[in-house]
Amino acid sequence: MIIPEVPKPKLYLAIVCIIICLTAVAGYLLLCGCSEYVWLEAEDADTLTPGFVIAKGPLASGGEYLQIPKGSGWSSRTGVAEYTIHINTSGNYVIWSRAIAPTGDGNAIEVQIDDATGAIYLSNTWQWTTVNHKGSTDESNPTSEPVSFRLSAGKYTLKLKPGESAAKLDKLLITNDRAYVPTERVGAIYGTVITAKENGIADATVTLTTWAQDELAATKTDTHGNYAFTDVPQGYYILTASKPQFLTDSDSVIVKADEETTADIMLGMNYNL
Repeated sequence: MIIPEVPKPKLYLAIVCIIICLTAVAGYLLLCGCSEYVWLEAEDADTLTPGFVIAKGPLASGGEYLQIPKGSGWSSRTGVAEYTIHINTSGNYVIWSRAIAPTGDGNAIEVQIDDATGAIYLSNTWQWTTVNHKGSTDESNPTSEPVSFRLSAGKYTLKLKPGESAAKLDKLLITNDRAYVPTERVGAIYGTVITAKENGIADATVTLTTWAQDELAATKTDTHGNYAFTDVPQGYYILTASKPQFLTDSDSVIVKADEETTADIMLGMNYNL
């Protein structure tokens, strides 16, 4: 007769301890109300139908964003963008969006998870805003109350439906952390406009534009030729320096979040004047 081997006491105790620890951790994760953050790039939709297009822009995360085509007017909402999201912790969630609209008026994009719906109300600058209730009368009467999406652990489909013409959507955040507020990631550009002999050029005009040739800001250099642009969203830009009697010059610059970028610009004399 074969007698089964009895586990050694130390090994048996170790196995029991591991099981107890795993059970405790699983229970803690279910009860602790752990904060969860689900980030989505708007252009990475699983399904995208006409009504939305993917466009490029230096101020967008990753250089791309989702846009309702210009000139389409108020959309009939026949288009849709769909995203699959996975929720690990049951709870009440809010949705944040980083978006912009040309006018900043009215409802731009409708958001839906299951039967719960809300809308993204936009400004004319890139900003993080919550998905809010549409209001009691019509879609042009939004409320400031975020929609609370009650989600259990599992898989969901988040749907977007187009609204205001030319509205742009960069990113989405689904979170149960009601105290968390995403912020615009910005940097700064500092530099000096100089001559070939590295002397500072006072009162020169320095212009900051996007790669699409949209002017963002302009400033004058001080008596030492120094200039500065602060609170610049991360991305790719073009700096242009000019002053009468000098040749205008431009240079590209990359702005990284929470960093200072130094960019000096040298201007040559314009002897053709």
